[in-house]
Amino acid sequence: MSSYQVLIPFSEFREYLVETDDGGPWGDEFFHNTFDKYVEDDLILIEYKYGDYKNGKSMIKWRIPDEENGKVYAVRYTGSSIFAMWWCDLTDALEEED
Repeated sequence: MSSYQVLIPFSEFREYLVETDDGGPWGDEFFHNTFDKYVEDDLILIEYKYGDYKNGKSMIKWRIPDEENGKVYAVRYTGSSIFAMWWCDLTDALEEED
């Protein structure tokens, strides 16, 4: 499966992607300590690919390309969620080019 890179406004990254991830302790201090150094002009670059579809939820595996530890995060979401609408609006054109 192909991976993609997308620039996301940092505030939307926090609001939509990270807060949708129920697997991480994403408080404000932790979030900024982890990701602030990768922000340029209020944009952050992530690399992502789709994981498996399970129990009615899709999965996105994502990482920060320049992050030292290269940690891969995963987020699961339903197709009718606010996150899904935001994500599709953000990435549909990028994925159609592929």
